[in-house]
Amino acid sequence: FFVAGIVGEAMTRFVCFRSRSGVAEEQLKNSVHFGLFLQKINILKDQYKAELEGRRFVFDRQEVLASLKNHVLRTWAYISKIKNEDQDYRRFCAISFFLGLATLPLLELQEPRDFEPKIDRAAALELFQEIVQASSDWSSLELMYKDLTAQFEFEKTDEPVSLAEV
Repeated sequence: FFVAGIVGEAMTRFVCFRSRSGVAEEQLKNSVHFGLFLQKINILKDQYKAELEGRRFVFDRQEVLASLKNHVLRTWAYISKIKNEDQDYRRFCAISFFLGLATLPLLELQEPRDFEPKIDRAAALELFQEIVQASSDWSSLELMYKDLTAQFEFEKTDEPVSLAEV
């Protein structure tokens, strides 16, 4: 939370301050989930390399992967509430989020000898271009989200999650 959560909150407060709109408490909570989603993706990508170098941040990989699914839902809730007037910020968030989503299946299959699994350059570029085009049309962005998350098994819920559950 102290790295990822604060970055998420700071970005949210900055964007809302810039556009002079208030920050809803739920949006701040969801911004923390966004930061944690990105942070956990990076930690899992580097897990085996870090362990080889004597650093251990992940004690139960399956538990961290499972927690990511909650962050996926809350991150999408966060991005979906970014106003049209902040379209550039929504695009920035969508790019980070969707690249993380595209990496998630690689993390689920990653073996200890696989260092830093990444989607290939061509696929990343194609995804990036799709996001840029879709970010101005909410229904296109939502369709991309549904396509990228269709393979995941998680219960879709609108129940609020407290920071204590993060």
